[in-house]
Order: sequence, then C-alpha cells, then structure tokens
Amino acid sequence: MEQPIEVIDGEGVNGDRDGRGSSGPDSERKSRKRFNPNLDVILLREVGARQPYAAPHGKVNETWEEVTDALNNSGSFPWKVDSRMARDRFLILERWLKKHDLDNLRRGAGEVFELREHLLSDIVNRKDTFAMAKEERRDGKRDSFGGFDRKRGYIGDPDDPDAKRVRDMQSLNQFVSYLKEKDSAANEMQRKKIDLDEIRLQAEIEDRRKQREIEEKKLQLEETKLSQQAEDKKLLNQILQMLQSIKGDVEAK
Repeated sequence: MEQPIEVIDGEGVNGDRDGRGSSGPDSERKSRKRFNPNLDVILLREVGARQPYAAPHGKVNETWEEVTDALNNSGSFPWKVDSRMARDRFLILERWLKKHDLDNLRRGAGEVFELREHLLSDIVNRKDTFAMAKEERRDGKRDSFGGFDRKRGYIGDPDDPDAKRVRDMQSLNQFVSYLKEKDSAANEMQRKKIDLDEIRLQAEIEDRRKQREIEEKKLQLEETKLSQQAEDKKLLNQILQMLQSIKGDVEAK
C-alpha cells in the first residue's frame, strides 16, 4: 500500500532533505502532498484539542483518527490526510523543537511561524508534563507495593494504618510536585503567549503606520492635482481674455 510522503520546506516525513524516499513517478506524485506552516497550525490545533498523547491505553490510534477526520473535514487540505501522516508530521515538528532546529522551525517570516511555534511549544510542554506525571504514578504504585518505598525503604505492611499514612504522604508529595511542574509549564505558556501578543501588537502598529503614510501620500497627490487643475483653469481664462482682446482690436479696425 502506498505510504504518502509529506514535505515542508524541503524535508520529508522520513527526514530526507530533498523530500524523496524513492525515485520514479510514484515518488513524484507523493511529494506533492506537502505540509506548510498554515496546515501545521491546523494540525497542531487539533492535536492540542484532542491530546492523543494523553488518550487511555488502546485509544491512542482512535484519537489520532479523530484528529485526521477533523483535518479532512476542515476543507483546508488539498489531499486526504491519514493518521500516520498526521502523527509523523507532528513528530517531525516535535523533533525540530526539542533539537532547537531553528533553520526548519523558523524558516521564513510572518505571524504564522510564531503561531506554529507557540502552539507546538504548548503541546510539547503538556505532553512532557503528562508523561512525567504518568511515570510518577507508576513509580508510586511500584514503591508502595508490599510496603516498600524506594526513598524510605520498608515501611511496614500495606494494611498497616501507619504505613498507609506514610504512603498517602508520599502520594501527596508527588501530587504537589506534579502541580508545581504543571504550574511552571503554564507560566511558560503564558509568557510565550504574552510575547506573541506583543509581536502581533507591534505588527499591527507598523501596519497602521504604513497605512497612514499611504493615506497622507494620497492626500498630497490629490492636493497637487487640485492645485494643478486650478492653475490650468487660470491659464485658460487668461488665454480666452487675450483672444477676446485680439478679436476686439480686429473688429475695431
């Protein structure tokens, strides 16, 4: 079965710089299926909304199918997206971010690149926080099994009330640690949102300044045109007066 290749700015799903995994007509037809920053933004919004990385066990593929259904129903994609294509594209973007591959991540200019990076950072932060919390919960279950805590050692029988209180305290500490990490990620996301808002505001101010300059130039041109028309009218009146004077002189003779 044909596996489509997605490309953005010269990099394919398989990491090929020329976007070709093979040669021939099939490869040429596949390479036309290209992601761009605008399509990336749509993809990231759906991933952020459905969070397939946080789906329950056995539901991950189903959640990615929901993502691709939303993409195909958006009317923005000129080809049919499948779940593998969407997931591979997201993993490429995540790899760029984590490797600080700014050549690919910020290639080009404009607000859409900033928005793509903002959405991607938000999703990756939430994904990492979820993975860390999941690992802590798994460690907590292992540590409390049989009344053994990896930091405290043996803490008694699991049914012993004192041992239970110790385990509850450990779970509370883990939960507090998780909340701190989540709060830190939320603060970082808020900071990036503020930075993005500032960039948008500056761009809007610059656009208004340019528009004002254009309007002023139009006004100057209009004033110049009116002034020239007045001069032309004045000159025409002078010519008419001269002709009438000449005509009067001729008739008098």
